[in-house]
Amino acid sequence: MFWVNALTEVKVINVISTVFYIHRGLSLRAIFLTAIVFALANLLAEVPSSYLADKWGRKKMIIVSIVLSLVYWIINLFAHTEAQFLIGFAFFGLAFAFMSGTGEALIYDTKVALKEEGESLKSLGQYLSAQRIFKIITPLIAVLIASNLTERQYLMVLMIDIVANCLALLFSFRLTEPKHVMSVEKMEVGIFKDAFRSVFKDPLVGRLTIERTIILVSTFMLWRVQSGYFIQIGTPVIWLGLATSAYQGISFVMYRKSHQIFKGSLNTALAGLNFSCLLFIGLYWLGAVFGFSWQVNLLIFCLMAVVEMARAPLYSELINKSGHGYSRATTLSMSSFTKSVLDIPLLFIAAWLSGFGYSYIFALAFGISAVTLVGVRFWNGQFSQRTVTCI
Repeated sequence: MFWVNALTEVKVINVISTVFYIHRGLSLRAIFLTAIVFALANLLAEVPSSYLADKWGRKKMIIVSIVLSLVYWIINLFAHTEAQFLIGFAFFGLAFAFMSGTGEALIYDTKVALKEEGESLKSLGQYLSAQRIFKIITPLIAVLIASNLTERQYLMVLMIDIVANCLALLFSFRLTEPKHVMSVEKMEVGIFKDAFRSVFKDPLVGRLTIERTIILVSTFMLWRVQSGYFIQIGTPVIWLGLATSAYQGISFVMYRKSHQIFKGSLNTALAGLNFSCLLFIGLYWLGAVFGFSWQVNLLIFCLMAVVEMARAPLYSELINKSGHGYSRATTLSMSSFTKSVLDIPLLFIAAWLSGFGYSYIFALAFGISAVTLVGVRFWNGQFSQRTVTCI
């Protein structure tokens, strides 16, 4: 699963994705529309795909996800119109839905089957670190190959992503998953009902889902346009690659060592990370408004990215420990389901604001993050008294 996750997350094009889409004829508005189509596809497939993962097995769903992802990359290779890119992102949304929660559930179930549940945070951190291992070097590869941002160079970068996904597919056939023992009644009724209850009725899981989702959407808005913004303010392409490699490398180490770095209450650790992320989003917005140098803005962006990504294994650990074993993939994906619901209106607003300039998008990201982090303090009248401790 480590290498499946690593290879599907190579995504060499990401560091220059905004300028690639603009090169192919998309506007900033259209770029946000692709994200909305992704969210819609994810919304429609998220819970059904994870129900199937709990019912038929995680391995099959992972294989389907990689095949759908390959379709997305091939469409990217040939797409030159907005409609073609929207179709591609629909496949990408489906691929994400089939993978979302499934890999984490497989890892966690394996630890339970091996009676090593106490090491779940360590294992989840190692698994999530796979998303970063190739990204330590691929941003540099991208900016070196596409140094002149020409069509031929973009095609070369996209071919690397296609080859990586083909390798991931080969690894996926070698996966082994623990057997799930459950009654037909639970399989047909209990999975969705328990997952729904844990996310929307449990104060702790509900608060975690909202916190995780809104900060993730906010930072996604900034990431979605970051290459276009930095090139506009005069940032050399090579520095984009170097900065991306740096924060991906730091995140890789943090994921691998999350069980050592974040000891004690995970709730407290997440509160600190969330408010640090809010601070950096605010500074990034001010940097755009007051014209900070590209060096300062790039540093702020990197710090924000590191802090945001450091939250992932902690949220996974808390949500995993809140769900039943037989419905774990569905419970995890209900969080992604909620993200897709919130993505659609927020990204529509971002698409509209993109016509006024980058700083308006950054202001939206800061505003919704600030409102959320203040609002969750009053979730159900107070913070949940239940905590999870990492020893």
